[in-house]
Amino acid sequence: MIFREANSDDIGGLFGIWTACFTDDYPYIENYFKYCFPYTKTLVAITDSGEIASSITLIPATARIDKKIIKGYYLYAVGTKPEHRGFSLSSSLINIAKQICRNENLSFLITKPATDSLYDLYQRYGFICTLYEEQHIETIDSSESHSEKDTPHTSLLHTIPLTLDFFEESRYVSTNKFLWSREVLNYILLETALKEGFCVTASRNEDSSQFGYFIISPEAGNIETILVLETNIEESDFSYVYKTIKNQYPKAKAVKIIRPNSDIANVQNLKRSGLLLPITEGVDTIIRNFSILLPME
Repeated sequence: MIFREANSDDIGGLFGIWTACFTDDYPYIENYFKYCFPYTKTLVAITDSGEIASSITLIPATARIDKKIIKGYYLYAVGTKPEHRGFSLSSSLINIAKQICRNENLSFLITKPATDSLYDLYQRYGFICTLYEEQHIETIDSSESHSEKDTPHTSLLHTIPLTLDFFEESRYVSTNKFLWSREVLNYILLETALKEGFCVTASRNEDSSQFGYFIISPEAGNIETILVLETNIEESDFSYVYKTIKNQYPKAKAVKIIRPNSDIANVQNLKRSGLLLPITEGVDTIIRNFSILLPME
């Protein structure tokens, strides 16, 4: 078995990994390889016959604490074709990823297991620190009661499409969530649209100033629940978000707002956001309260 970094000539073989392990949604896969793959580091295990048997992807990620930037990778799209499972290929590739982090003087690996059952597996790989996010769920009926309590400024809001510049700028000044490169943020906007979601900026009519954004998508397999995947809008203005969702998705019955972990988060609303594998000593203490928002799933 040969282990190496993939290049554009390997996309055909990687397509086979994706269709065997993740999805048969070809537009989604094509979108990923066109807009995200070029900005990642993908590692592959190749058989003697030249077949790509297993792969993992590393997406650059950073954590900002005051003026300090801590760099690492987000481990994504870990997959092995069924006929090649049982030979620890993913484990070998993750070990190579750890060494790459050390060689590049990076501080961490993070990942978001696709299912609850995979958390135990990744913990055996060394992802020893659990990260959390806050999930606030509101029913549509309840949100209707909120709409009657709009403050004067809230009732004057309107939306325009979210621009990449405003998205990047707004995320950079936020806290407690991992940051992605401009290219990956652009891919996230495109992917959200592909999933019948939308990304908008909210403005105040009286001065047209942009004050926040929200990224929304239906929950996979459940069109009655709408996910607010990320927003920097204050909770006092959530009633406007609910109104926008009801207009966009008439069949929706509930809204789930995903927010970063924080000192004021409701402990009862905390859910697992992902796992952290520390590369440098002490990094798990520094960024253990960060959340993995907007990963590609």
